[in-house]
Amino acid sequence: MSKPNVMIFRNGGRQRMNEKAYINNEPLVKTTYYKYLGIMFSFKLSLTYIKNIYRYLRLIKLYIHTIKFINRECNDLPVQLLFDLFDKLM
Repeated sequence: MSKPNVMIFRNGGRQRMNEKAYINNEPLVKTTYYKYLGIMFSFKLSLTYIKNIYRYLRLIKLYIHTIKFINRECNDLPVQLLFDLFDKLM
């Protein structure tokens, strides 16, 4: 079982080493990045947009390639089914 993590957001500046968070007197592990609903957050309260964009572009390219392969193997599926499959993958 993994331990819960905590991210302490800062409005600029560095994270302090002595900042700690607890639940039921158990220390939480501090993290500087956290992925939530596919979006990467950093402790500076900035979204890491470039990383997210490149990650999504790689995924989209992979999914399109996969859908083309499936369509070729299944002898031309209906277009709406292919769009639905893409939506499910995303």
